[in-house]
Amino acid sequence: MDTGDRKHRTVAVSPASRIAAGGFLVDKTHVIDLTTRRAVDTLDADASTMTFTSNGDRLVLVDFAGHGKVFATGGDEAADEPVLAVASQPEVALLDLRESTWRDVACDIADSRLTRDEWERLVPGRGYAPACG
Repeated sequence: MDTGDRKHRTVAVSPASRIAAGGFLVDKTHVIDLTTRRAVDTLDADASTMTFTSNGDRLVLVDFAGHGKVFATGGDEAADEPVLAVASQPEVALLDLRESTWRDVACDIADSRLTRDEWERLVPGRGYAPACG
């Protein structure tokens, strides 16, 4: 891809090394298919740091004010899922904020289901309906 005299400020490469994203000294970030060496998307976002998720389905950009944006890389709706991006130069961590994810993680950690006795002691007055099954 011809970048003229512009220099990349930050670059990220997807885990499969198929896609790269490059931020220039303008309010744009270019997404490049590394197999064809062609720009496949231009995002209206500036980035002081960026990273791909571990499976490569999202690109997370954090601007100089600390605001984050999440973009889907495969054309799916992954970017619409609620996530929290936490950045500390040059690292970015994503936390999935969906209730179902937190419930699943809590159930995995608990590795058991509340018994009726535990439910009556911990959640008095409510019908027995444990979240983990």
